[in-house]
Amino acid sequence: MNLLRDVSLDALLAFAEFAEDGNFSRAALRLHLSQPALHAKVGKLGAAIGQPLYLRRGRGIEITAVGRRVQRLARELAATTTAFQDELLRKDAAQPVALAAGEGA
Repeated sequence: MNLLRDVSLDALLAFAEFAEDGNFSRAALRLHLSQPALHAKVGKLGAAIGQPLYLRRGRGIEITAVGRRVQRLARELAATTTAFQDELLRKDAAQPVALAAGEGA
């Protein structure tokens, strides 16, 4: 397994949203996805990682220890990505515009 190659950020974030309350239907609504699409995304993520991310317990769902680690990774990646994007936007806005004309321009 190669996480960078085999797993998308979108799938990680979708799993993190599902893991919040362990409910596919509610998470799918929050993500504006169909429940089957979210279920497929989470299933592919679990297959890529090679370990179960959740277990069914009767009518309920329990997020496994590995699932909690994946959820934490997804949240950290989201926060880091948002901070990086904000930093880039601040730096771009702060850059002065330089206009030059002439032989050396």
